Amino acid sequence: MNNRKMSVITIISLALLMIFSFSNMAVAQETIEEITIVGVVSDQREIITSDGLIYFIDETEIGDELFLNYIGLEVSVTGEASESEGDFFITVSHFEEHTE
Repeated sequence: MNNRKMSVITIISLALLMIFSFSNMAVAQETIEEITIVGVVSDQREIITSDGLIYFIDETEIGDELFLNYIGLEVSVTGEASESEGDFFITVSHFEEHTE
């Protein structure tokens, strides 16, 4: 009987741990919103805006095209932005070289 109690306690503990882990995952994900930013493409797969914000370019076909062909150039980028643990990411949907 004692082993059975321990098994039930272990199962309940594991279930609570799983619920807690999944609830933290949901909280860690930040809102995704469509934005347009202007910045310079770096050789570190980033877009650096004039106010110093850094957006990491997600690995997609259009993101790869931006990264591979526009390093060092100022671009206007539209896409879905998100934040995770203080880092900003952008999934590019459209971009063009920025001209003033």
